[in-house]
Amino acid sequence: MSIGKAEVVRRKAIKIMPHPGEFNLPALHRAPGARLLLRAPPSPSLMRRMIDQFLGAFVLAFLPLFVAIDALGIIPIYIGLTEDMDERGRRRVARQAVLTAFAGSIAFTAGGSWILRAIGVTLADFKIAGGIVLLVLSVLDLVTLEKERRKPLPSVGIVPLGMPLLAGPAVLTTLLIQIDAHGPLATVTALTANMAIAWTVLRFAGWIHRMVGAEGARAASKIFGVILAAFGVMMIRVGVAEILAESGRG
Repeated sequence: MSIGKAEVVRRKAIKIMPHPGEFNLPALHRAPGARLLLRAPPSPSLMRRMIDQFLGAFVLAFLPLFVAIDALGIIPIYIGLTEDMDERGRRRVARQAVLTAFAGSIAFTAGGSWILRAIGVTLADFKIAGGIVLLVLSVLDLVTLEKERRKPLPSVGIVPLGMPLLAGPAVLTTLLIQIDAHGPLATVTALTANMAIAWTVLRFAGWIHRMVGAEGARAASKIFGVILAAFGVMMIRVGVAEILAESGRG
């Protein structure tokens, strides 16, 4: 039994799909019969496969970012910086912090890869360097009693809450690594979800602080630090393995 032309194009599209989480629309447009594919309704099996790929990549990008952002860990700092503000002022600072962190992360994501290529740094090099940064930052966080407190500034939502506390070196490094591993769509979606969680945590920081207490927030932060250290070690291992494999092929 013959199959329709649209189905043939769909099967070709599956073969050119990139790694999970990154849907290469330019490649689809260049594929033979692409206009027919884009006009025709997608088959249920292709839709399920695309959704499964995206969800898997989203989860894998979400978890390292969640650990790196560590919104629970900055609750004591947020409360200390906003203790003299009314409820409206606290909401403004929380919104300001999340928007600053999100905008800074997106800007770094857009320009980070281009900068690396311009200076001749490979992704394997960046994985090793980024893994070392994550490892050092997480170890420093583990051995200190609490995150650094800074004197209040007129715009505490931008500095220090937005950057570098919510979107610091660990988050920016993790972003570039996740984009390489899982694609920009899944990574940016995971970043957006994490920033929504961060806003919720800051919005209800007083209630969370009363429920878990200062020690509970500090314990959660330390657990995240251990996970982030393990992620840094993994990235160093992956980067070294890629360089050795490249050397072996050369």
